[in-house]
Amino acid sequence: MARQTGLPVKVVRHWSDVGVVTPIGRTVGGYRRYTAGVARLQLARTLRDLGMGLGEIRAALYCEDGLTEVAAAHVEALEAQIRRLRTHQAVLRTVTRGTTHEGLALMTRTAHMSPDERRNLVHTFLTDTLGDLDVPQFREGFITFNARPFPYGNVWANDAVQAARLGLGDQAYQGMKTMLRKYQTYPNWMTDNTNGVFEYLGVHLAALNESLLQSFNDKIRVFPAAPSDSSFVGRFTLLAKGGFTVSSEREAGEVKYVGIKSLYGNTTPVVNPWGSQQLRVRDVSSGATVLTTSAAEFDLPTSAGKVYVVERTAKPLSTYTPVRLTGSANEGEKTLGGTTFTLGMARTPNPMVNNTQLTYDSNWHATSGRGYGDYNDDTHHSTTLNAVAQYTFTGTGVAYLSERNGDMGTVAVYLDNVFQATVDLRVSGARQVQQSVWQRTGLPQGTHTIRIVNRSTSVGMVDALRITP
Repeated sequence: MARQTGLPVKVVRHWSDVGVVTPIGRTVGGYRRYTAGVARLQLARTLRDLGMGLGEIRAALYCEDGLTEVAAAHVEALEAQIRRLRTHQAVLRTVTRGTTHEGLALMTRTAHMSPDERRNLVHTFLTDTLGDLDVPQFREGFITFNARPFPYGNVWANDAVQAARLGLGDQAYQGMKTMLRKYQTYPNWMTDNTNGVFEYLGVHLAALNESLLQSFNDKIRVFPAAPSDSSFVGRFTLLAKGGFTVSSEREAGEVKYVGIKSLYGNTTPVVNPWGSQQLRVRDVSSGATVLTTSAAEFDLPTSAGKVYVVERTAKPLSTYTPVRLTGSANEGEKTLGGTTFTLGMARTPNPMVNNTQLTYDSNWHATSGRGYGDYNDDTHHSTTLNAVAQYTFTGTGVAYLSERNGDMGTVAVYLDNVFQATVDLRVSGARQVQQSVWQRTGLPQGTHTIRIVNRSTSVGMVDALRITP
C-alpha cells in the first residue's frame, strides 16, 4: 500500500489509526489488509497537500460532510489565511521603506481591523474632510462626474456647476475657463453659439455661485469649492436658502468671517468654515455673543432684520485691518489669460479673434476637438474654389493664422477690397499649427475688413486672426 501510494509506511499506519482509511483485516504475518484503500489514500494525500486537516479529510471520505462542502469551507479558510499573510506582507514592506515606531503601530492596528472597522474609519475620514456632505452620495457623484461622456461638449454644458456642487474647486475653476475658451466670442461674455446663448451665461453664474456659497440642503456653506491656489482672493454677498443674505471673504487660503443678515427670522444650520476650530457668533447691533461652539455644524437662531458675524474666537474679525478703497473706476479692458474673454471699454493689445467669429459663405466647414494644437482647438476649412471668409475689425493691424500641411492649397487675402497676397498653406513634413501666414501693420486707425478666398480645391483654412489696436 505504501509503495502504491508513495506514502511512508508510518504515515499509512497513522492515517489508519485515526480512521482515514480502515483495514479489512490482517495477514497471517500480522500486516494490515486493505481493499479500496489505495484510491482512498491517494485522495486523502491530495486533500492533505491542499492543507486540509485529518478530521476534515475523514469527514469527506466517509460522507459525514460532502466533499463539495468540505472544499468550500477549506477555500474560505485559505482566503482568510491569504488575507492575514498579505497584511503581514504590507506591514513588513512598510518597515523596509522606513517608518517611525508610531507609524508602524498605526499601520499594524489598521491592518488588523475588520472590514467593518475599516469602512467606519474611511467613512469618518470622509465625513471630517467633506463636512456634512453625504459620503455615499458624494462618492457616486464623484464617480459619475469623472465618467461623464462629453466634457464641456456644448455651450450649455454644466460640468463646472457639478464640480462646484461636489466641492471640486480646481475643477470648477478650470471648467469655467474651458467654457470661456470654447464658446465666449464677445467682450460682454456673450456667445454667438445659438444653441444656448442665455444658458451659456447661466452655467457660468451658477458655477460661480456654487463655488462661493451653497445652501441647497438648507445649510449655509461659504467657499465650498474655492480653488486651491493660495493667491485666490474671493469676496461675495449672495442670497442663501431660508431668507438670508450672506457675505464672506477668503484670502491666502483662509476665510476671514461670515456675515449673515436674517430677512425673516428663521433658524439656519451653518457649516463651520474653520473645521473644528472654535468660533463665536456676534449680534452686530448689540455686540453681544449669541453662541460659541467648536462643532463642525451648528444651528443659528436669528431675528428678522438683524445682522450676525461668525468669526474665529482665536482670530476675530477685529484682528484684520480694514482698507478703504479710493480712486476712480478702472474702465480699461480686463482679460482672462488664455481665453478670448474681455471686459471693459478699451481694446486688448493684440486681441485674438477665433475663427468662429468670421463670416463665411456656405462652402466652409467647422471642426473642433481635433487635438492638433489649433487656437481654441477648432478651425474652419473649405475645399471649394472661391469660398469666402471675412471679418470687419477696428485697429491698425491684422494677422491671419492657419495650419500648414501637405494636403493644403492656396488662399488669396484681401484688405478693404484690395488684393494683398496669395498665401501657400502647403508645407512638407509635419503639420504646423497657429502659423501667422500673412499679416499687415501700420493701417490707419479705424474700421477695416479682411477677406480670405480659397484659390484651389485643396484645403483652405482659417484658425484665428490677431488684431493690433
